[in-house]
Amino acid sequence: MNKLNFKGFKTATYQDPESRRIAGTTAKYMNNLAVNLLVEGKPDQAKKLMIKAVNELPAKIYSLEDTVGKMYMVDNLYAVKESKAAIEMSKSTASFIQDELIYIASLDARRRETYGREIQLGTEVLNRLEQMATINNQKELSDYIRNVLGNIQRSFV
Repeated sequence: MNKLNFKGFKTATYQDPESRRIAGTTAKYMNNLAVNLLVEGKPDQAKKLMIKAVNELPAKIYSLEDTVGKMYMVDNLYAVKESKAAIEMSKSTASFIQDELIYIASLDARRRETYGREIQLGTEVLNRLEQMATINNQKELSDYIRNVLGNIQRSFV
């Protein structure tokens, strides 16, 4: 963990699809490792790992699939008591999902039908982020995410 340096992901001005795939896979492995460290009773190591992930992996979200990884990272950040980073990541993830789903809602009905999976995925991630905020006593964040969900619902009516 300490021998690997991922800072290049964060400072790159352009991420080609292969770099994004590698960064996403790296984030997935870091999330899995953090969970395993927590299960093994090594919260300090898990915390260092999650801080490394936040500091070195790209923050930019490119697709709704990326939001799933962010959701797991938020969960791990709460688990290692890094609430500030969890809140920031939750807000940026919710904002991205809102923008994507409101765009999808603006499409004509025929084109919108092809985005059913994305709509379901986005709302599921938002619901889970809201649950995590509530569980971790983040009322302001929970209210923000509920508001985002409301905006999305209204845009599809």
